[in-house]
Amino acid sequence: MKKTALFLMALLVTFSLFSEEKKAVVGLNPGVALKQVNTVDKKLEKWAKIKAKKGTALFKKKDAATKEIMDSFIDYDFIANYLFDEKWKQETQEKKDELFDKLRKLYTDFYLEKIVYNKSFERKFIEKGKETKYIKGVPESVYITFEIQVIFKGKPVIYEFIYHLHFADKGYKMFDVEMDGVSLIRNYKKEFKKIVDKEGFDGLIKKIDNKLLKKKPSTKTPKKTKKK
Repeated sequence: MKKTALFLMALLVTFSLFSEEKKAVVGLNPGVALKQVNTVDKKLEKWAKIKAKKGTALFKKKDAATKEIMDSFIDYDFIANYLFDEKWKQETQEKKDELFDKLRKLYTDFYLEKIVYNKSFERKFIEKGKETKYIKGVPESVYITFEIQVIFKGKPVIYEFIYHLHFADKGYKMFDVEMDGVSLIRNYKKEFKKIVDKEGFDGLIKKIDNKLLKKKPSTKTPKKTKKK
């Protein structure tokens, strides 16, 4: 009986050690996440330095390369599921693909055009760490804080950026960015929910297109022409 008890205790200890070891390998490591972020940013900055006019073969190559880097780094699938909940699951695959593409363009426009491609881009590491239940659906994640300086309208501006990443697909993927305390994913969730509730996914796609084109939707009613 004692031998059986000792064997069970040894088995439990072994299992516990194995679980901890597995967690250490697959679990959260802010240092590893930071290295991955730096690797991704170096790849993006390399392409950002290449000047190319829109429509040229070089521009298409640059655009495709940067999007491929972003796709490997940002967890768009998690973002889409978080933003739209059950409505996303109920939508047709065709509509999902269309909206998914718009989300990619929206994030790419924000992250690349506004930040990385800025000629004065300078980034300074501040801190890194772990967090528990930062957002629904992600029980554990890591954060990495940077101070980023860019030039907007001819003036230097300093922002605090926090990247939020979780472990997925054998590496870390970013699911949110905070800029000066404002969460991109939480902000979009509130904004998009209102639009989808009123206008559906088609209405949201139009709104995203307007954002990408930097045009505000017209609220004015067209003037009636007077009959002669």
